[in-house]
Amino acid sequence: MHPSKVEGICDICGSKLVQRGDDSDENAIKQRLAIYDEKTSPLIDFYTKKGVLVTEEVSEKINRLGKEAAED
Repeated sequence: MHPSKVEGICDICGSKLVQRGDDSDENAIKQRLAIYDEKTSPLIDFYTKKGVLVTEEVSEKINRLGKEAAED
């Protein structure tokens, strides 16, 4: 995890960062990620089979996309 350059402010879009009370508990984070994966993976398969899932490689575009999303 990399802290933001300005505490409490998103480096990408400049919005206020919100931190959950249990974000400092590593086990809580691992559990949330496991639940997210368990619930999300079936949806990816479902929409892929329907032919409606759109994916895009964004690793090089993440800063631009973050700024565009913040503008919407």
